[in-house]
Amino acid sequence: MSETPPPWPAPEPPPVTLHIELNEAYFTGVTTRLQMRAYLTWVLPVFFGLVMIKAISADGWDPFEVLVIPALVAAVIYATLVWTGHSTSKRMYRTTKALHQPMKLVLTPHLYDISGPGHSMTESLSMLHAVVETKSEFLVYVNVGHCLIWPKASITDRPTLERVREYLRQGLPGTAKVKLRKD
Repeated sequence: MSETPPPWPAPEPPPVTLHIELNEAYFTGVTTRLQMRAYLTWVLPVFFGLVMIKAISADGWDPFEVLVIPALVAAVIYATLVWTGHSTSKRMYRTTKALHQPMKLVLTPHLYDISGPGHSMTESLSMLHAVVETKSEFLVYVNVGHCLIWPKASITDRPTLERVREYLRQGLPGTAKVKLRKD
């Protein structure tokens, strides 16, 4: 005798509710770190391009001209980009009053809802581009260059952390990049 499934759907797992509070140091630290990684993808080709141009155009191999000068140019460009990015992150935090207020994140296996005083956003997990879990936060990429920061400090216990990971694994589309930790 075969078992027939019940005519009603299985109950939805309970949502995870997180209370997120961002301070300026945390916000600027995370955003600056992300910008530094992105800037390396621009500065390294500049450095190697300058090395190649100098090596091709030089009459002989002078290590100072071929390696040190392009390295200094690339370092100055990188430092300028990082300083500018850090300043922009600080300015963004100071001028965006919604970041100063506590936010509530409700996560289900299919969608997430972020709300706070004066703003609310509900989105399907299937619309996300990627999720990367670091030691201190979840970086939830809405598209290639923009991500939401979900601090892990707002997760109170291990079972809740595991539920967040499981909901993200289930809800993201097959084309999304999912990089979650095992610990």
